[in-house]
Amino acid sequence: VGGTPHTWGSRSLCYKCRTPKEGGGGGGGGACSVFVWFRPCGAGSWANDVWWDNFDEIAETNRIVLISPVVSKNRCYLRHPGCHEVSRGCWDGYGQLGEDYALQSGKHMRLVGDVLRSFLKAYGVD
Repeated sequence: VGGTPHTWGSRSLCYKCRTPKEGGGGGGGGACSVFVWFRPCGAGSWANDVWWDNFDEIAETNRIVLISPVVSKNRCYLRHPGCHEVSRGCWDGYGQLGEDYALQSGKHMRLVGDVLRSFLKAYGVD
């Protein structure tokens, strides 16, 4: 429970679909699209997600990379009074960590941007 409000939780997930070159099926070209799923509040809520067990099937069928970042439960209230939802592991949807919460400069959006850039760089896309 001592994480920071802008780090990935241990239950975050990324599933990359296989391209036809890698033995994957589906139509279209060789590339997969990227889908970021901002899951509901609470780092432990993943267990109740109906389609969690079907991540690979959904990704392969729809030719997408599924990235599901989870915010760790944390003590953000020590620096940001009133960040009750974020401290429970919710995404900042109310500006509790700053007025730029919905912009690329916001703490959570910056985290996801860094993840996407790293992912794309690893696959040779700039």
